[in-house]
Amino acid sequence: MDTIKNDIEQWIAEHFSGEDVIIEEYPYLPHGKKINEPLKDDYVIIYYHARYDRVNFYFKPN
Repeated sequence: MDTIKNDIEQWIAEHFSGEDVIIEEYPYLPHGKKINEPLKDDYVIIYYHARYDRVNFYFKPN
């Protein structure tokens, strides 16, 4: 479980380093996080996909 948590945190750091974001828990998906970008009125939901053993993500629909 710690490896998954580290993978999630690493993905966030790689994609949102230095940006003004708000990170919230997203309990609807495994290890889910919702990253809000208030200045862009945008968000991305990231989670662990067990079947593919990777971090997966969804962006806010247009």
